[in-house]
Amino acid sequence: MPLHIDKDISEWVDVCWSEHRSESALKIWRRAKEDWGEDSPSRRWVSNRVRDLKSRVRELDPEPIARPWGEHWPTDADSVQVLLVLHDEADLLCSSNGVQGFEGITTRMADWACKIRNFFDCSVALDRLMLLQFSVWFAGQERWGLENSGQYSDRYDSTHTATSGLMAWYRRNSNVDSMGEKRWGHVFRIWDRWPEDEAEVRRIVCEYLSGHLFPRISSRRMFPMFNQLQLGEIDFVLDTEDTNHNEATYEPIDDLNNVDSDWMDIP
Repeated sequence: MPLHIDKDISEWVDVCWSEHRSESALKIWRRAKEDWGEDSPSRRWVSNRVRDLKSRVRELDPEPIARPWGEHWPTDADSVQVLLVLHDEADLLCSSNGVQGFEGITTRMADWACKIRNFFDCSVALDRLMLLQFSVWFAGQERWGLENSGQYSDRYDSTHTATSGLMAWYRRNSNVDSMGEKRWGHVFRIWDRWPEDEAEVRRIVCEYLSGHLFPRISSRRMFPMFNQLQLGEIDFVLDTEDTNHNEATYEPIDDLNNVDSDWMDIP
């Protein structure tokens, strides 16, 4: 267990919580453990981090849905084409993975899809999926920046990990990319898994999409990350940790009956 929490990991926890706000701190920690392994923060750090986020983050109102031919639908031919293809891909992805209630992507996702569409060939299945995934990443990170920093949010700073991932996607077939990084905070090279397991790539993209569109429903209902056996194997061995920015302080837990209820909230 690290004594200091890397900034990328700290930001990953923040974004993970922003996409899964109805989940307990325990489940956020389990996600971090699965993604970051030995570099992941302790249960105690995540619990404090989630408590801090809940107390200070200003949640934005739900975003409008860009329904085909509706109020928020574009009129120029190129945008209509890419968004209709993306809507169809998302609809098929949700229905094939048992996700109910899909009506369309958000207007913020649609805006980002139109901005980055030239990086993708929508006649290719993997490109359609990755355009959908990057639209989720960019939209989610931009929204999180606004919720976390308000009017002082900088779009580039908020979306720098998504931008880094997009550049890796762009260079994926070059010699330069072969020596590049494998992940950037919340963003990672999903496309590398495509040759071996297309179904897994689709499942991952669908989980991100459903987490972005239905944050109040929570992806745990549709894609349970942990079974009850895993959730039951909990101990309370406390670790001494701090972030690089001294973002959290801790008090010892002497009485397990006083542990934050959010920590043990297992739906």
